[in-house]
Amino acid sequence: MRPKPIPLRDFLKYLHKKGLVGYGRKSGSHERFDYSEAERKLLRPVTVDHHYSEVPSLHIQTNLMTLGITYEQFLKELVEYGIVKQKGGKGKK
Repeated sequence: MRPKPIPLRDFLKYLHKKGLVGYGRKSGSHERFDYSEAERKLLRPVTVDHHYSEVPSLHIQTNLMTLGITYEQFLKELVEYGIVKQKGGKGKK
């Protein structure tokens, strides 16, 4: 399943809920995120471009690879963290 664009504010909320911290903007528009603890540092930072109102699907895909999680896990965590509501009528009577 190919990732769908999501609002920038929702993606930023997700990164903060995961424990990542923003380390300023690189070249004006790109903000870098990483864990603050040295033992949890990523091999490369997660990068977010603030010029977009929605995070493009390719950016989501590459950032999820950096975090080492699948798109399905990402969608599940968005609901668990209360960033988005679960869609569909599952569990309703």
